[in-house]
Amino acid sequence: MNPDTAPKARPSILRSFRVPVALRTRGRLTVALLAMAVLPVLLIGAFSYSLAQTTLHERVYAQLNGVLDFQRAAISRWLDGVAADTILLTDNYVSEEYLTVILDPDAEP
Repeated sequence: MNPDTAPKARPSILRSFRVPVALRTRGRLTVALLAMAVLPVLLIGAFSYSLAQTTLHERVYAQLNGVLDFQRAAISRWLDGVAADTILLTDNYVSEEYLTVILDPDAEP
């Protein structure tokens, strides 16, 4: 083959496309300015999210503790009422005969 007639290698499209130095500098500057603008927003957003999550957890636990205290007081009042009724029934000699018959029908009154 003759070197003059041999097909010449075409340069790559990427190699043939040259970006001027001014555009490369402008692009870098744009990226740097965007990073400087977006980074604080991301940091403040992450901090706000963490703070909101902590506050929400504290409020939920406070509300659950309030419900727990209310239920504890209700159970305590119920137990006090049952204890008072039990004492009333055991001290009442008239009902002793009837309770004996109800609880143990084979026993002597």
